[in-house]
Amino acid sequence: MATLLDRLLFAQGNKCFFCRRPLATGEASVEHLLGRSHGGTSADANVVACCRSVNALFGAMTVKEKLRVVLEQDGPFRCPVPAAQPAPVAASSLPGVAGRHPAVRPADQRAIVTAGADRARLDALIENLGRRGASRPRKLATLASTVNATFGKQLSEDEVQSLVGALRAEGLVHVNGEAVTYSLPATHG
Repeated sequence: MATLLDRLLFAQGNKCFFCRRPLATGEASVEHLLGRSHGGTSADANVVACCRSVNALFGAMTVKEKLRVVLEQDGPFRCPVPAAQPAPVAASSLPGVAGRHPAVRPADQRAIVTAGADRARLDALIENLGRRGASRPRKLATLASTVNATFGKQLSEDEVQSLVGALRAEGLVHVNGEAVTYSLPATHG
């Protein structure tokens, strides 16, 4: 039996709903247009298949905020990181991303990626991970649990995914399958 993601990909011609690039199942995720944290359901009318990076970017944004991100792009919308090449990017700049997305300038890209995650929370999370040193989570599921625990287990799943996505987009966390590695600045450990 086909999964929801499989059905969505089939209906969308195996392309990301937002950037329209070819999308492999392993690089795809289900985006709830009206997020579950805002009362959205997994009904077909409320879900699309998209690049994982844009799903993480959108996190717990409202529909209005998501629409604003899409409309603020110069030229055709491009997901923050190409689905076919989820390469890590440097924390201080995003030249690789900007190079693959000529319409998105590095400074704009950085603003877009952190838009879905509250900057103060993101900074607190970076500080927490920096203090952990060698005991940082090494699996994606453990990292998600750590993110939630950092904020007293008060975050929705969308908020947790938004923060993890912001860490990845800033090049501080790299994910290969389920394995997690870190490139935290020296000031954070």
